[in-house]
Amino acid sequence: MAKIDVGKYIEKKGGFNYLSWAWAVDYLRRQDPTATWEIIRFDGKPFMKTECGYFVEVAVTCHGVTLSQVHPVLDNRNKPIEKPNAFQINTSIQRCLAKAIALHGLGLYIYQGEDLPEIEMPSITDSIREKWAQIGGKPDVLERWFGNQVQEGKTIIQIEQFLDEKIEEKKGA
Repeated sequence: MAKIDVGKYIEKKGGFNYLSWAWAVDYLRRQDPTATWEIIRFDGKPFMKTECGYFVEVAVTCHGVTLSQVHPVLDNRNKPIEKPNAFQINTSIQRCLAKAIALHGLGLYIYQGEDLPEIEMPSITDSIREKWAQIGGKPDVLERWFGNQVQEGKTIIQIEQFLDEKIEEKKGA
């Protein structure tokens, strides 16, 4: 299934690419109408609670080969949920199902690089706060704006230079 291009079905949520479980199941069943999947149970529950969080597991059988995926229960920013509700567990099961299908090749390329270490987000400096105020930026918007700049790959120096330019423009107006 690795040869199947699912690019037009890739969705983006919270800055992450993913293939909806519904598309993944559709393509799985087209390739193998007898394909099955199973939500693994832990003491009768569809999740496992550990010291480091909650996990779900789904096993997918395609063309007689069974592969399973373990997935943490995460929010839309890919951060662990301390006390997930039924909806959040179900959402993680569906994500896990899509990933278990990807183990058989479908859309596997979507997940390349997701196992890279998380880069720590730089903090907003006092200098940036000061410059933000000088251009008349609203304090409650700064954090979101700054986060977007960092996600676009801008460094602290580039962000400060941008703000300096805006300050100069404001002086010239």
